[in-house]
Amino acid sequence: MEKLEPTEHKILPSLAYAPKDIERIELLPRQIFYRNYVSTNKPVVITNATNEWKARSLWTFEWFKNTHGKVIVPVLMPQLDKYSRAMARKSIAIEEYIDLILSDSPEVKPYLGIVELHKLIPSLSDYFKFPEYYWLRSTIYFWMGRIRTTPLHCDYVYNLLTQVVGRKRVLLYSPNSLISQFKLEEEMFVCHNKYDMEGYKAETSQLLIEPDYDITLNAGEMLFIPYGWWHKISSYEASISVNMFWATPSTLLQRLQWQSGDFLKRILKNNVANK
Repeated sequence: MEKLEPTEHKILPSLAYAPKDIERIELLPRQIFYRNYVSTNKPVVITNATNEWKARSLWTFEWFKNTHGKVIVPVLMPQLDKYSRAMARKSIAIEEYIDLILSDSPEVKPYLGIVELHKLIPSLSDYFKFPEYYWLRSTIYFWMGRIRTTPLHCDYVYNLLTQVVGRKRVLLYSPNSLISQFKLEEEMFVCHNKYDMEGYKAETSQLLIEPDYDITLNAGEMLFIPYGWWHKISSYEASISVNMFWATPSTLLQRLQWQSGDFLKRILKNNVANK
């Protein structure tokens, strides 16, 4: 299958190897999806989950600009540092944001990401409907921008990443991958990774770690990213995505156990430091 390369991305080079092909399926009932993919922690692409979404036929950058252009939204201003991608927030009108990201200006572009846009614009909820795979509740975020790379990280929840407009490239690494040795400070529900990150090249560049999957996520497709899978995402072009995070009793228990252990480690570390 021909590999599609983003117009510009420094972090995701062209791969010289052939990762496994991701399985592509049609939407499954909850029980079967859990048995085949959630319980096995296996990634999969769902090809028809958005067929009935009004967002698929209506959402464009021009639509958002004309319909909701005056709405003020928080956007990320990425600044690369040694330890992570520190992202300050600023507020901007949607119409101004869209003009800025679609311009040919060489300046660093802001990014609308990790935003519950459907809470700022409640009518947006009528344009999409995720399958009811979540337990009790879920969290939905919007991602809207031009060409951008999200740094390598893993989430300690389940994730359905849905591409509405444009395409994205997703590199997926198993929780058992050697890449886990490069994790940065772990948080309750996320952990970033210094592999291939600016400031750590001397430490990590000698080791080529192949991803388990190299995926092109097309408009209309939904990618299930299981608990703890490392992922790095790059846009091929201006795109709009919506994702749904959710936890289950077993994953929450794992994180609470981790939190308890981490709390005890910090106490012991402080006691040793104070002696």
